[in-house]
Amino acid sequence: RLYRDAVPSALLGSLREAFRPTARFWEETDYAERGYFSFYYDVALRPNNLVEALVAHLLPLVQRTCDTEIVGAEWWVHTREVGTNIGHQLHFDTAETLLEKGEVVHPAVSSVLYLTGGGASGPTLVLDQTSDATDFGRSGHLVHPEEGSFMTFPGNLLHGVLPTPPTERRAKRGGGGGKHRLTLMVGWWNEDGTAQLERRRRLGPCSPVPHASRTCRWPADLPLPSPVSPVSKQSRVTEAWASAEDSAVEVPPTEVAPVWEAVTPVEKTGAAGPKAKRRRVRGAEVAGDGDSDGGIDHESERDVSGADELDQHFFVRGFSSFRDNLGAR
Repeated sequence: RLYRDAVPSALLGSLREAFRPTARFWEETDYAERGYFSFYYDVALRPNNLVEALVAHLLPLVQRTCDTEIVGAEWWVHTREVGTNIGHQLHFDTAETLLEKGEVVHPAVSSVLYLTGGGASGPTLVLDQTSDATDFGRSGHLVHPEEGSFMTFPGNLLHGVLPTPPTERRAKRGGGGGKHRLTLMVGWWNEDGTAQLERRRRLGPCSPVPHASRTCRWPADLPLPSPVSPVSKQSRVTEAWASAEDSAVEVPPTEVAPVWEAVTPVEKTGAAGPKAKRRRVRGAEVAGDGDSDGGIDHESERDVSGADELDQHFFVRGFSSFRDNLGAR
């Protein structure tokens, strides 16, 4: 589901300011070098910061899309410079600590709030492919970032961010002005996301939001909105705003099919002499269903190779690749 006007402009602006590219959050959490980390909020508690106020505001809207009660919200943020975005690998949202024990557990609902949008920002792709599926997905939905738009989808679906086309990236590098693709993700859980943690690390899966200090200043950049105080009840969070459930306008996302295409590696000699690795499109059939050619000219060739060090999981050797990379996000 895709919504507009789900988040009041004042709240959206405060979040965008708190996570702007030069904000203290990115440097103090070592975002560029650190692996995955997130923060967890028990929705039965009073909000203590700006993101928790957002979660309380959106909860009624999200709850109506879910047939089980939501008890907690796991949130994290991403920033990518517009015009140089190479995408975000296809992945499943999971309980990271349980994966180490061989258990695959997904949030009831996954969601993305686009704090910025437009330009050369890569679109989000959500496939109709689950972690326990036995074949590749056949269709999906594509969402192009628009400032303030909010999308939700079942938490067990494969999803990622498509790369920006190379020609567009090059055109934007000279005049992008440092604009970033800024998103805030929330996994909505129907069970306590911290129950299986032996210890909640300072920066790991489902971490607690730290208290502001001289060495950790970024939490001070997430003050509660002025109509809300730490002693107020959760139900008062949205008093100054229209309820997200009432204000949100649902709009249809773009449907895409097929979402997988079979390709075959081809060795071809380039003009300079050495062989260049290329791949040839065999047809428009969905990978795993090779009995349709979709009217494609099999002799045409398209270079779909990428830098070896950029493992974005857009090209897979087989269906088992998804199980092998469940936790890659």
